[in-house]
Amino acid sequence: MAIDISAPPEIVGEVSNLLKVLAEPNRLAILAILLDGERCVCEIGDTLGLAQPLVSHHLKQLASAGAATVEKRGRWHYYRAAPGLIDELAGNLRDLRFIGAKIIESSTKGSVCE
Repeated sequence: MAIDISAPPEIVGEVSNLLKVLAEPNRLAILAILLDGERCVCEIGDTLGLAQPLVSHHLKQLASAGAATVEKRGRWHYYRAAPGLIDELAGNLRDLRFIGAKIIESSTKGSVCE
């Protein structure tokens, strides 16, 4: 998920999607738990006092955004934070200043201030 600063500015959308997913308080709390280690849905629900269907929904969103991975063992699903997620996200946020410069540089529109 690392931003390639030589890529088109549209790559900002990738980081934006992850941040949207993480902006939901329950998902952020779930991710915090997963950063501590692998957990099954029922453990997360019990810890946060959330119903299993709601936890499953949030975990699906986290997995779709690349923030979590899942492994099925028997009838249980075990989730963990995606390896390197925090370091990648921090690096992507630091790279935004370079992306901004690239967006400005590649803009074909003139300034309305001129």
